[in-house]
Amino acid sequence: AGTPSRTAVSATATAPWTDRRCAGSTCRSKHRPAPPCSTRATPAWAPTDQRRSPAAATRAYRSRRGDRMSILTGLATEALEDFGDDFEDGTLTVPGGQKVSDGQGGFTAGQPVTHGCKALVSDYSDYRRQSLGIPATDRQVLVLGASLPAGVIPLKGHKITAPDPSAGGALKTFEVIAKTGDPASAVYRLQAR
Repeated sequence: AGTPSRTAVSATATAPWTDRRCAGSTCRSKHRPAPPCSTRATPAWAPTDQRRSPAAATRAYRSRRGDRMSILTGLATEALEDFGDDFEDGTLTVPGGQKVSDGQGGFTAGQPVTHGCKALVSDYSDYRRQSLGIPATDRQVLVLGASLPAGVIPLKGHKITAPDPSAGGALKTFEVIAKTGDPASAVYRLQAR
């Protein structure tokens, strides 16, 4: 029972992690199955893009995946379906789209553009007002991201018109002071005045 010849070992090799530095399916030291490790060459079973540089492998993966969805895709739509009835109809006014020449060498802001949305006006808690320094006149406005057209994001300086519960549900226009949102753009939290 001697050691098999090199050709016999490579012919019977079945381990997927074999490479040129390993004699068949066993490691040269102690003749145990050789686990894949970072010192070995890329395993034979690995996809061909892993044998490239990390940047090239990433580019290849991204081009191959096409229109696959991420974990965040669809959350904004689900939020609109789940909470749309709780939110009121409102409008987001984006000031001055295209700048227009004033005929004297300058430009004036174009007409503001309005977009329909689902919004909910609420108050900040006293704790948040005190700890974050939010003025007593500011309100919190939640806007469902899926209710806005694609590519429209509420920003500082925009105006939002929505029913105000403290005014008996009458429409009130607020100016956006600050915006926070989640990575899925499901809900935009606006500090408005």
